[in-house]
Amino acid sequence: MSDSSSSSELLGISPAELGRRFERLQSRLAGQWRLIESMNQREQTMLVVPSVELPAEDASGTALLALEERLLCLLLLLRKPRARMIYCTSQAIGPEVVDYYLGLLPGVIPAHARARLHLFPVHDGSPGPLARKILERPRLVERLRTLIPDPETTHLVPIATTDLEQGLAVALGIPVFGAGPGFADLTTRSGSRRVFAEEEVGRPDAIEGIRSPADAMRAILELRGRIPGLPLVRIELERGDPRRGGLRVGLADFVETGGLEAARELEARARKGLARSGAGAWERFWQRVASEGAVVEAPRLLEEHRSVSVEMRITPPGAVEVQATHDRPSHGDASWSFPADPAYAGAVAAASLRVGERLRRAGVIGSFSVLFEVSRDPGGAWHPEGLQVELGKSETSVPFLTLAFLTDGRYQVDGSVFRARGGQSKCYLTSRSVSSPSYRAITPDEIFDFVVRHELHYDHATQSGVVLHQLSGLTELGTFGLTAVADSHEDARELHDRAVATLGFEAERAVGKLRPPDV
Repeated sequence: MSDSSSSSELLGISPAELGRRFERLQSRLAGQWRLIESMNQREQTMLVVPSVELPAEDASGTALLALEERLLCLLLLLRKPRARMIYCTSQAIGPEVVDYYLGLLPGVIPAHARARLHLFPVHDGSPGPLARKILERPRLVERLRTLIPDPETTHLVPIATTDLEQGLAVALGIPVFGAGPGFADLTTRSGSRRVFAEEEVGRPDAIEGIRSPADAMRAILELRGRIPGLPLVRIELERGDPRRGGLRVGLADFVETGGLEAARELEARARKGLARSGAGAWERFWQRVASEGAVVEAPRLLEEHRSVSVEMRITPPGAVEVQATHDRPSHGDASWSFPADPAYAGAVAAASLRVGERLRRAGVIGSFSVLFEVSRDPGGAWHPEGLQVELGKSETSVPFLTLAFLTDGRYQVDGSVFRARGGQSKCYLTSRSVSSPSYRAITPDEIFDFVVRHELHYDHATQSGVVLHQLSGLTELGTFGLTAVADSHEDARELHDRAVATLGFEAERAVGKLRPPDV
């Protein structure tokens, strides 16, 4: 098996033929939309393939499975009484984790939902995307075909649609709810900037086409010449994770002396930005820059600045919808707050709708998000700048889907408020990775016990509480995800912090020395 094989090679057809077949399948989505969108009594099947690819330095079977569990929130769609779901993973998900999600289903008998769920582990924990692991095994593809009762009422749900998801859809004869790989250039840093420019969305001053440290140092000096007193720049990979941020290079007290000395000083400052990433981080970063390119950006840093993510959807009939807005109050804060501050949520939503219309005209369907940075000037005005477009489901869209499925609620752009069924406004604070070495001492069953005993668990009566996710990382990696749902931002923050402190305390108690029984 070769990691360089394209899906057309694996299927034995030309890339052009693969594209034609994929487009014919995608044309079915408009007819399936009523099944996908509404609660109804008609049979339908969702094939979930949460395929991701980890960087080599982070690759492990457990880390991969934890990320593949991100779409377990879709199990809540088994509320639809005749919906079926096939959920694929590289390795088997623990039954206690599946039972936890089925237990969250409102108004449904869990055993009835479980009978309509088929878990499909590939039993391959090696690094590499799940979709490739399936495509490289023809018998697995055949088994999936036998699990699909009717291709006309079945669609594939990915995290993002790469060449591999496209090939798997063609191999199975079903469409994908997502934009095909032909739109990938729209989601690079430079491609996103072009979309922003076309739609008159503000963006940071930047220099594109970076391929080496020397390119980056020249770009930094050029930006500093354009913007006197520039405090810092970011070196952003073209295809990097837009929510992780790139390499920050501080320019405070930098005195340009010219020539080689200035370049050495800038390189030393850049190396300092990667110092916490461990041995080899500098070399790995520039290898990626040489391979995919980068952009050097001069962010607008005023009195206060925040990251904002706008979750969007383009439906098969062509509607462009704002689904949610999240913000991250400060650099270094790993949590996202929902909904975003009304002071700027409307402005970034309006800009995202313009971006969405541009993508719709290009032929994009499915989920995507637009990442912004907003800065407030001394007069109190907020200024948004678009950073990047991300096709597919993101780390912020997943907790939103969880809340929407749990509460039957909707986000209202006017006022930036989420209303649950019954009209109550809801907020949450979500952390993708709560981590501590002490968490390795407890199991998923134990953490479920802790949240129940301390009355932290999600309660349908109050539509509030903690929802856990990515639990496969608990005992080996000491990490898990947590979303705290409450009626206000203040209550969500209090619940989140109390849950982290309580679970940390219980985990620390479990780390005590082992004592043999008295004989």
